[in-house]
Amino acid sequence: SGLFSAAVATLLTVTVQDLKQDPQDTSAFYLENIYKLQFIGSANAPRPSSPAQLPPFSLPIHAIMTNIFLFMSLCLNLFTAIVAILIWQWL
Repeated sequence: SGLFSAAVATLLTVTVQDLKQDPQDTSAFYLENIYKLQFIGSANAPRPSSPAQLPPFSLPIHAIMTNIFLFMSLCLNLFTAIVAILIWQWL
C-alpha cells in the first residue's frame, strides 16, 4: 500500500504540471511580438493599432482526466490503509 501510494504521488507531482500554462509559451509569445514590432519599425510599415493578446489557456482533457483518476486512486488507497489499520487494532 505504501509503495503504491508513493508511486501514485510521484506520478501526481509530474502530471499536475500539465494543469498550468507553460511559462515558456508565454515568454515565446511576447518575444515574438517584440521581434515583429522591431521588424515593422525598421521597415517603416504601419504599426498595429492594438497590441496582440496572449491566447487563452485551455486545459487538455487528458490532463484533467489523468489527474482526477490519480487523485481518486491515492485517496482511496490511503483511506483503505487507514481503515485496515483501525480494524487491525480493533481486533
